[in-house]
Amino acid sequence: MSQATEPDETYSPAMSRIAALRRVSGAEIVDEGIQLARQNYGAMIMAALVPLLPILGMRIWASSVRLGLWNYLLILFNSFWTSLAVASAARVAMDALEVGSTDPARALRIALRRAWPVVLCGLYRTTFALLGFVLLVIPGLYVVSVYALIPILPVVEPGMGAWQTLRRSATLTRGARLLAFGTYFAPYAVVAGSNLVLTTLTARALGPHAGRLFGGLVGGSVVLALLPFLAAIQVRLYVELRMRREAIDIEWALSAPNAGVAS
Repeated sequence: MSQATEPDETYSPAMSRIAALRRVSGAEIVDEGIQLARQNYGAMIMAALVPLLPILGMRIWASSVRLGLWNYLLILFNSFWTSLAVASAARVAMDALEVGSTDPARALRIALRRAWPVVLCGLYRTTFALLGFVLLVIPGLYVVSVYALIPILPVVEPGMGAWQTLRRSATLTRGARLLAFGTYFAPYAVVAGSNLVLTTLTARALGPHAGRLFGGLVGGSVVLALLPFLAAIQVRLYVELRMRREAIDIEWALSAPNAGVAS
């Protein structure tokens, strides 16, 4: 049998990686992100779990008090810890793409070391997106599209500060804002909608007191269960945007072991 019919002997793993990371549409980015999360789901959950524990604790506390205007501070509190959780899960997904192996503990350590830019960028996007949605809606949609790679950038490109991260996201999404918006916002809306529906149904089924407690726990569990998919989709979007602007697939091929054609 000729070598042409035996790709395992002809092509390096790096060349196979290029073929697998062809440029795709928004729907394909979402689908590939979901598949990436499914393949590494346990590791991504483990990496995201620790940062999400304070949110579960806050939901239990909030179920026993009337928050009123404090709801806005609760949103920022959730953004703080959710940003760290997404960044941790995203590092796992990036490791799976780059080296084919995962280490949740390492991913969490990287996210915690990069906590300052991760959290600041997450708070920035949450604050201005909320203001945009409250005021005229369209500015909020614009903020989401520009910063569709927040909060994962500080852990997939270590060394950047918060302001550099914001500029980097704006640069990578320039010329592809519609793609970035649709790819990020649609899955996020599904997660937020699922959270709201299940929390509301639980609260109504169990009554005003137990319903608020268990509704909050159900909502937190939904976020934890679906967060790996959001993180993996963001990672796949990041790779797609870098392929289009910076040919990251070629960069990976040149830096991978056995980057040439086997003899």
